[in-house]
Amino acid sequence: MNVSESIQIIKSATQASLDLLFYASITLIPIGFVLNLLSLVIFSRKKFRSLRIGIIYRAITIADLVAILFCFLIYFSPTINNDLQIASDISCKLLNLFMRTCAQSSSWINLLLTIDRFLLIKYSSKKFKLFHNETLLPLIIVGIFIFIAMANSSVLWFNVIERQSFNQTTKICMGSQTALFFRDLMAILFRTVLPFILIFILNTILIKAFVEQKQKVSAQKTMRKEMIFAFSIIIMNSFYFVNLIPIGVSLIFYNIYQNDPVKFSIVTFYSFLAMYITALNNCFPFIINLIFNKIFYREFFDFLGIWFPKAYLNKSSLENSKKSAAQSSTAKQTTK
Repeated sequence: MNVSESIQIIKSATQASLDLLFYASITLIPIGFVLNLLSLVIFSRKKFRSLRIGIIYRAITIADLVAILFCFLIYFSPTINNDLQIASDISCKLLNLFMRTCAQSSSWINLLLTIDRFLLIKYSSKKFKLFHNETLLPLIIVGIFIFIAMANSSVLWFNVIERQSFNQTTKICMGSQTALFFRDLMAILFRTVLPFILIFILNTILIKAFVEQKQKVSAQKTMRKEMIFAFSIIIMNSFYFVNLIPIGVSLIFYNIYQNDPVKFSIVTFYSFLAMYITALNNCFPFIINLIFNKIFYREFFDFLGIWFPKAYLNKSSLENSKKSAAQSSTAKQTTK
């Protein structure tokens, strides 16, 4: 492959990457931002404020919101020739730090939620609750953010540098080989490998506990509510689990081909694609909660009832009719 062909491939791959960033940024990111704002409103309602796990849901949503915001700032700005990452050394450091911290913290706080539900279901007879102390849970959540930020602190050694390839000079936000190694190591460990393994293990354990306890709690209203939360968490974890695979694979190839400009430009495109697939974890928990979390579902339509009372009344009437029909059917069967 001659130089002109290599340059053409790099240009094509670069343009494809910019197109992907542009269209994903104006579609996926705004949708995710709006859905997370809605989630935050629902999780801030009285029903969830009265539940201990409400603060965990709010923390996950806030982390997702901030991650989406910084993702937009970092990846949309280059498409309009105003790359904020290379505006200064400070923006190079801080934008990367905040985005990585929030994106990774979301997965870890979700694991915290999984652990809490597992312990509550597994030890329901003992009324076991990990976070019985109300001040402990916020401290743990803040501790997760601080720990993830410290784990990603290698990006504070990043600077804006100029890179020359095939007589073309470009500015990029990059650090030394050591800083790059630790950045990628932390990304692989804390965003992919560890959450991937822990989600798989905890999801398996939670599913087992869920199945074992399902028949036992049919008559207990409180535990039925906990089972609803557990089921939605199982679905959420499965969603996280699948979406972590592409970014894990892309990070491997991203590091392998860093010294080959042609292959690196192609891998960069697929890395951006994998990143936006993983970003679904930050964008669409609202959909999963709406479908699988009955309490969230009811709170959402109660909220809509404030703004669209007529539609809400029609929906409530329909649900009441269904309940009445079901009760009548049950009564007839009992009489027989």
